[in-house]
Amino acid sequence: MGCADNALAAFSQEPYFNADEDYESEWEFVDHTLNRVFGYGDVDEQIAELICRGPLGIDGLIHWLEVCLTWPTVSFDLLEGKICTLVPRYGSERGDYWTI
Repeated sequence: MGCADNALAAFSQEPYFNADEDYESEWEFVDHTLNRVFGYGDVDEQIAELICRGPLGIDGLIHWLEVCLTWPTVSFDLLEGKICTLVPRYGSERGDYWTI
């Protein structure tokens, strides 16, 4: 189960895009946030250590992504590459494998 000090806990809050910040679009905010937590080009072992269950873990991330997908500039096509890198890691953490 996820805990408050896990990096995935950042996704336990509703995502909020503020156009006055440094991001030009909702997608830029989402991309930056995911890169901040998961890194850009981090190795599997580093990211696998973050994966855990519960609202402070992968379940919180899934809800966060579902909300982001309702925004006009965020599409599944844009998220697909990032999500697909997490799915095998989550599956291996759980001991099984599944696909989107």
